[in-house]
Amino acid sequence: MIATVGSVVLSMLTGGGFSLVTRGLEMFSKSLDRKSKVAELQAEREHELALIKLHSEVRSAQEESERENALIEFEMQVAESNTNHAIASLRNSSQWVNDINSLIRPALTIGMGAAAVWLCYQAGDSINQETATFAVIDLAAMAYGWWFGDRSSRRMAQLNT
Repeated sequence: MIATVGSVVLSMLTGGGFSLVTRGLEMFSKSLDRKSKVAELQAEREHELALIKLHSEVRSAQEESERENALIEFEMQVAESNTNHAIASLRNSSQWVNDINSLIRPALTIGMGAAAVWLCYQAGDSINQETATFAVIDLAAMAYGWWFGDRSSRRMAQLNT
C-alpha cells in the first residue's frame, strides 16, 4: 500500500510538475510573442514617424518654393511696371529729348570706333599699350555688335508680333 500511495504521490507530483513546466513554457512563449509584437509595433511606429518627417520636409520645401515663385513673380511685375512706365515717359517726352536719345547710340558708336582706330595707329611696343589697344578694340566691337544687334532683334520682334 505504501508503494501504491507512493506511486500516486509520485504520479501527482510528476503530473503537476509537467503541468507546471508546460504552463511555464506557455507563459514564456506568450511573453516572446508579446515582445515580438511590441518590437513590430515599435518598428512600424518608427517607420510612420520617418514618413511623417519626410512629408513635413517635402511640405516645407514646397512652401519655400511657392514663396520664391511668388517673389520672382512680384519682381517680374515690378520690372514690367517700371519698363512700361519708362516707355510711357519716353513717348510723352518732347521731340528735342527724343532727338537727343536717338543720337546717343550713334555718337557712342562713332566715338568708340574713332578711339579704336586712333589707338591702333598710336600703339607702341609697350605691353600696356597693346593691352589697352586690344581692350578698346574689343569694347568697340562689342558696342557695334550689341547696339546694332539689339536694334535688329527689336525689329524682328516687332515683325513677329
